[in-house]
Amino acid sequence: MPGSNPNACWGLGSEGTRWDRAVSAEMWAALPLLCAGAWLLSTGATAELTVNAIEKFHFKSWMKQHQKTYSSVEYNHRLQMFANNWRKIQAHNQRNHTFKMALNQFSDMSFAEIKHKFLWSEPQNCSATKSNYLRGTGPYPSSMDWRKKGNVVSPVKNQGACGSCWTFSTTGALESAVAIASGKMLSLAEQQLVDCAQ
Repeated sequence: MPGSNPNACWGLGSEGTRWDRAVSAEMWAALPLLCAGAWLLSTGATAELTVNAIEKFHFKSWMKQHQKTYSSVEYNHRLQMFANNWRKIQAHNQRNHTFKMALNQFSDMSFAEIKHKFLWSEPQNCSATKSNYLRGTGPYPSSMDWRKKGNVVSPVKNQGACGSCWTFSTTGALESAVAIASGKMLSLAEQQLVDCAQ
């Protein structure tokens, strides 16, 4: 019977020496690992995620929403990035955090890509100092979540590689102030602030 003598698998007869038997026992113990490794290599398995149908559906919907197109080679890479980010978002939102995460135009990118393309190692074109603010008079609540007050917080904007980060925080604050005072949500142009500042 082929499976009755493990030594036969290694080319050893049933009459092997003590050393032969010890080595063959170690080899026999390693066989499942060797077989699993060979199977993984033969199937072309990599560190890629297995993307499920729901994630593929959301990826295609997200691509339409953000008008994204990819070559066939890049498509699989971006799908992997999206699925990885989707899972992180889902896991985060299932826990009791003070904020929720959501998909955005960067959901097909790794953090390393975002950091390389959009983040700088030092502030650019920022002139804010500690004296550039007004002090208010209290009393103030310990916290305030304006998202729960209706449509008074504008959507997150893509600053890209713009060195005028202050314009995005300024327009965001002004948009919210106008919405709180008037009930109208405006979308102000950061470029106009940049033009006026020069």
